[in-house]
Amino acid sequence: MKRIFKLLFGRFTIGTVLIIAQVLFIILIAERAYNVYKWMSVLVLVLEILLILDLANRDMPADLKLPWLMVVTLVPVAGIIIYSLFSRNLARKKQIKFSKTIHSNSQAILNNERDEKIDLGYYKDCSKYIENTCGCIPFNNTKSTYYDCGESFFNDYLTDLSKAESFIFMEYFIIERGVMFDSVLEILKEKVKNGVEVRLIYDDIGTIGKVPARFYKELRSLGINCIKFNPFLPFVSAIHNNRDHRKITVIDGKVGYIGGINFADEYINVINLFGYWKDSTVRVEGVATKQLTVMFLQNFDVQTRKEDDYQKYLNVEVPIFENEGIVLPLCDGPSPIYSDLIGENTYLNLINHAKEDIKISTPYLILDSQMQNAIIAAVKRGIRVQIFTPHVPDKKTIFALTRSNYLSLLKQGVEIYEYQPGFIHTKNILIDNEVAIVGTINLDYRSLVHHYECGIMLYRTPSIIDIKNDFANITRQSIYVNPKTFKLKPLEKFVARILKIFSPIM
Repeated sequence: MKRIFKLLFGRFTIGTVLIIAQVLFIILIAERAYNVYKWMSVLVLVLEILLILDLANRDMPADLKLPWLMVVTLVPVAGIIIYSLFSRNLARKKQIKFSKTIHSNSQAILNNERDEKIDLGYYKDCSKYIENTCGCIPFNNTKSTYYDCGESFFNDYLTDLSKAESFIFMEYFIIERGVMFDSVLEILKEKVKNGVEVRLIYDDIGTIGKVPARFYKELRSLGINCIKFNPFLPFVSAIHNNRDHRKITVIDGKVGYIGGINFADEYINVINLFGYWKDSTVRVEGVATKQLTVMFLQNFDVQTRKEDDYQKYLNVEVPIFENEGIVLPLCDGPSPIYSDLIGENTYLNLINHAKEDIKISTPYLILDSQMQNAIIAAVKRGIRVQIFTPHVPDKKTIFALTRSNYLSLLKQGVEIYEYQPGFIHTKNILIDNEVAIVGTINLDYRSLVHHYECGIMLYRTPSIIDIKNDFANITRQSIYVNPKTFKLKPLEKFVARILKIFSPIM
């Protein structure tokens, strides 16, 4: 009962209702004017034509245009209002300029760490694309350690936190009070007392219902420099769609963590909400950690609108590790802050480079036509493609949408497996057992278009073997989806058909 009350009267529900009420009020006024004044029908027709022209010429994926076109044409008055309010992230010019300045200045400083001898061989153009879009550069002399679940990562994470001497930076989509976060918080409080600078970014919508609305102030009172990313306010804005889905920790600029693991008890299987929670993350130690420092500070500075002294946090001596391969942290975000769909295009680049084998794990499989065509084209080139999704869903409607994508892939020879023990939250891709990405990027529109994301590209690192072995373990624990017998249930099919139309803008 308490949970239902919290759901019905929580901040997110009330805020959402207020936003819907504002939109309905605007639509009601417009509809009333449309019915009263004859000239309104002409105005609506003109606006409809202008918006369709605008939509046709917008720099956005074609899959996103279709649902907006349906909204504008099927319900003209309401559609015009909804399109005008929600189709664009109307970031202010000053904010865009500041963001670009921050990114440019910080990456220029990091370029001092560039090693021109680094060679990614067959994948060097993939690396070049990342550098030319988000500014991130490849590093050698960095040790990478792959963790195949939250439990295996957490003890090492706490140990590294306890060794911090200068600063700790943390950026997470979800934090929730419990065994996991409380263990971290105890160390952070101790570190603050010892003079260590601690900063934390958490996403406001990601944490709604998990921590109090003023939790950031509670953390500030403890000496932690904490901010909520894009605070959720009950006002109409497309910016609410752009969430900080990144998961990054930086310790003294020497050690970093990046991957899919948030701070809630299900991530270390203290509780089991959806069976066993399967996840992954990567620990980096060495010079590449400086890229994680820059990525964190960029987002922190854009939110606070103050530019940090990056040299202060980058001018640190780091250990050198030889023969550890090449690592390339990368970041992504929505337009207009980022000018490209970096996460999706990086995946496409790697898929198009594959010669023998592609393995992908993702909690959600909601593909646009470009990604689906690339995967199918890989199969037709003779490449074995395996995709791993959950058998136990965290969201039943999204699971129906995920499974609705199976059939078109299965028909073309893609192998799909569902992780039987529970919910697989890993967002990994492995190409030819040679190059991999571990990160936060789901194969859905939210991650590929709307959210701030991150990941780490690994090339011929010892950790690649651990990722390969993890995929082998996942395969053994998964149910093969047989293309001859796979069928959607009638309700699944109905829900999926409705959702599929509008999934790009959800």
